[in-house]
Amino acid sequence: MHLDMLKETRNVSEMMVEARNQVVARYYNSRVNNKQFRSGDLLLRNTESNKPPIKRGKKAPTWEGLYQVHKVIRFGAYKLVELDGKEIPRTWNVRHLNKFYV
Repeated sequence: MHLDMLKETRNVSEMMVEARNQVVARYYNSRVNNKQFRSGDLLLRNTESNKPPIKRGKKAPTWEGLYQVHKVIRFGAYKLVELDGKEIPRTWNVRHLNKFYV
């Protein structure tokens, strides 16, 4: 290989890597179930996400409370309030929340 072709070869290989990354991302994103909540939705919170690990039995509840979405911070991050209006002190990620159906 000649040194004058090195730059072109590098550019071609970078484009091939980028194309492959796009194919992999499209494949992954087609199988991801996105959860989105709106302000006012009722949610349950995962109990393992907010408490330190302690000895729990296998019949212990995995979801707790009934919370309402107060504000959508950004995609996947939510500020919650209890039904009586008391605000929960931190933001919660979507993976720790589950929609409550009446």
